[in-house]
Amino acid sequence: MGVCKIDRLSKLRELDARYRMETADGVKSAISEAQQLESGALKGTYENVNLLVDIQSAIEECEFNPEEIHAIQVAMGSGVIRWENNVAFDSAAEKLAAVFRGWRYDSGEVAA
Repeated sequence: MGVCKIDRLSKLRELDARYRMETADGVKSAISEAQQLESGALKGTYENVNLLVDIQSAIEECEFNPEEIHAIQVAMGSGVIRWENNVAFDSAAEKLAAVFRGWRYDSGEVAA
């Protein structure tokens, strides 16, 4: 019998490299590209589904002010991250990155 060499984790590693969720910049990228992630999820890319679920879980853990909530909603809905209130988006992204750091998300370990 032959051995099949299929890299089942390649898509996961690609997402991990593209979206470093323990950094505000990684969070901003993932949020601003949420529609593309959703599109991939609808096509059966389960790694995208996992990332979207993790983003939603992190959002639920954060205590956002109304401006930050609006900034996240606008960015996830339209991909637009440059408007009059970049401070709110930056603050929200940092709060989300802090949640991911608490989870040790990029380290590959599971937080207790």
